[in-house]
Amino acid sequence: MSPDSRIDPRPNRSRRSGFPTEAGSPNLQRKGPGSRPRPLRTRTVSATMLTFRGIPVSPGIAIGDPLVLDPRGSRPPHRAIEPARLGEECDRLSRALDAARIEAEAAEAEARRRLGPQYADILGAHARMIADPAVLRESRTRIEQQLVNAESAVAEVLEGYAVRLEALTQSHFAARAADVRDILQRILKQFREEAGSPSNSPALGSDPHVILSNDLSPSETAGLDTRMVLGFATEAGGRASHTAIVAEALEIPAVVGLGRFIEDARRSRRVIIDGDQGLLILDPDAETLARYQLDAEARADRIRGLAQLTTLPSVTLDGCDVELLGNIEFPEEIPACIERGAGGVGLYRTEFLFLNNDHRPTEDEQFAAYAAVVRSVGGRPVVIRTLDLGADKLPTYESARIHEHNPVLGLRSIRVSLRDRELFRAQLRAILRAAALGDVRVLFPLISTLEELRQARAALRSAADELVSEGIECRADLPVGVMIEVPSAAVMADALAREVDFFSIGTNDLTQYTLAVDRSNESVADLYNAADPSVVRLIAMVVAAADSRGIPVTVCGTMGGEPLHALLLVGLGLRSLSMPPHQLPEMKRVIRAIRREDARLLAEAALQEETAAGVVALLQDGLRRAFPEP
Repeated sequence: MSPDSRIDPRPNRSRRSGFPTEAGSPNLQRKGPGSRPRPLRTRTVSATMLTFRGIPVSPGIAIGDPLVLDPRGSRPPHRAIEPARLGEECDRLSRALDAARIEAEAAEAEARRRLGPQYADILGAHARMIADPAVLRESRTRIEQQLVNAESAVAEVLEGYAVRLEALTQSHFAARAADVRDILQRILKQFREEAGSPSNSPALGSDPHVILSNDLSPSETAGLDTRMVLGFATEAGGRASHTAIVAEALEIPAVVGLGRFIEDARRSRRVIIDGDQGLLILDPDAETLARYQLDAEARADRIRGLAQLTTLPSVTLDGCDVELLGNIEFPEEIPACIERGAGGVGLYRTEFLFLNNDHRPTEDEQFAAYAAVVRSVGGRPVVIRTLDLGADKLPTYESARIHEHNPVLGLRSIRVSLRDRELFRAQLRAILRAAALGDVRVLFPLISTLEELRQARAALRSAADELVSEGIECRADLPVGVMIEVPSAAVMADALAREVDFFSIGTNDLTQYTLAVDRSNESVADLYNAADPSVVRLIAMVVAAADSRGIPVTVCGTMGGEPLHALLLVGLGLRSLSMPPHQLPEMKRVIRAIRREDARLLAEAALQEETAAGVVALLQDGLRRAFPEP
């Protein structure tokens, strides 16, 4: 295998740290099970090799020659103009804005063809912002009052927008700064082309490269030719950015939020992007390069072997069926789920419909997205989760302007839906209509009390009654489930089980709320561990409550797709696991290699452990027994 290649993703992703480090740094060593690396910087073991740790947003490994880009571009020159040229300069501004809008609309159409409507909506928002009268008005004002050239005027206006967005504490709004700078570069490109200058669009050449940049805009990412781009890494960016979402959809290995590395990268001749561990390695030494090449070959062989499991049942050695489902965010992910053997969709996140619009998605817009998924799965079940966002993430929500001191404990998920009944009603009506097309279930997130569940169910009944009275086809007896992701729901699982049709355990939030640890806070993130005995015992409690009422329970959090936790979950009585599509083959391999009785004994031992380290040691030993080294 050529070293310049992109390799399919590993089954697991490590947790993230957003600090650059050098190779050989203790930053690569963990303090204990589940802990994050410490952000330390030490001298490298090689004179040239540098390693940076960031946020892995799209899994896989890329090894190749670097191509360094700066999509922010250079700022246009500030040039004074004569008063007599005001009209001419304003006309240049109008022509550039019109041409940029047309180009953005064309890019939207291309993204819709290649990636689907959710991705295209990102670029549609760009076209609408370019056409916003405020951009033209404010830029003209600068031209007229400051007597400056059109390029400089529009650059100052849009850069001002971007800077203000970056200053906001809400990560969703801050991430939109990249969108604004993307729009600016489209407009500046029109000025250059009108003047007959090069457009500054980088040529990738005839050979594949690894892209290194300060940042990549969503439209640039969506336009990447995957035949020529092995992967990319950026100094800026976060897990929730549009760029990250598009990268994973294209299945391009990507790491963002690496901090400053571009100046070092300009002198590099070979780089490695590890999209699983969140690493960028510049000029790897011979030992590191050889290790990654061997790893790439072994992983390629393993993935070819895993592909043979697609049509085989997910069943343990002693005949216990374990259903494997897919977690998705976009309809376009359904083919990957089916291709990799998913029995259906265990978690359809609906948040992207809301994040990607400058308006609330209408009932019909939501129905179109949900119906596309239901029609694509070929009769398999689809669990649609209602909106799971905080009010601070919804630009159209009135409370978005109110700063919450602790949004994680504030107005989010089902609390937003129950507060904003029109928002909730439109979503429930869309889900009920889509349910007439196939096997659909609805899932309410962040339920913390029985009263919340009853209010949500009442809203669902009301929406169904409306549709029936209007003669609109729907399924009024839709199966209802709740996310078990806060300790109060786990403790009250026996009562909740009497009023729902299924449970879905969200282990990410359950771990965070149980341990009182913000998993995004580097100061305490080493305390975040899903294998903590308190979390394991809560999961066991939920499974027992579900069994007592004869309702199914699924794990749809990160634990559900991690081979290390497979034995534990099966041993606790879980018979349904849901995960991102790329994790399905590896989890099926693990399920087919274990025995239910062995898993049960391991779970019993884990429930007696007093520390996370003790539980992890049991799990590691169980996995080694299932897959003994030759």
